[in-house]
Amino acid sequence: MRDGLIDTEFARLSGRTGPGAGRPSKLYRRSGDDIAVSLPERENQFAAALMADAISDSARTGAPVMESLARMAATHGRALGIAAGSAGAPAGAAALDVVCEVLAEHGFEPRVDAGQAVLANCPFHALATTHTALVCGMNLALIDAMVDEVEPGAVECRLDPSPGRCCVTLSALPER
Repeated sequence: MRDGLIDTEFARLSGRTGPGAGRPSKLYRRSGDDIAVSLPERENQFAAALMADAISDSARTGAPVMESLARMAATHGRALGIAAGSAGAPAGAAALDVVCEVLAEHGFEPRVDAGQAVLANCPFHALATTHTALVCGMNLALIDAMVDEVEPGAVECRLDPSPGRCCVTLSALPER
């Protein structure tokens, strides 16, 4: 039986049965499941995986680690954009809405107002506080590649660092 974060089992410790034996005792032991709760949402495992892939790529190709990280982030961003854009190619503000839906699913907490999106949360905040250039560059490469897959030229991404939020902001571009 599952009861929250621990596994439970019922056992009669006294060996007594029949009338008056009472309800069996619950025995508790730590669950084998990994459970993590983070408010606001953090995706440190995702960042760690991208960085590990970048280090492996750098070791294999001899490319600088930052260049490899940008390439790995862009590859993942393109995959997110392809998945998001499979319903059709939106334009302008609609493309911004699609991108913001995906970013919301990954903990960025986009706030859209008049064709501008500010990302209220950085899912990699702990890393960003100590490795700002690394994480902000990774975020920009990830989001920019996703935007280009959803609808090239419809949304502009830029670095716009500010305390308490993600360093990337987005703007819907006028339809051509």
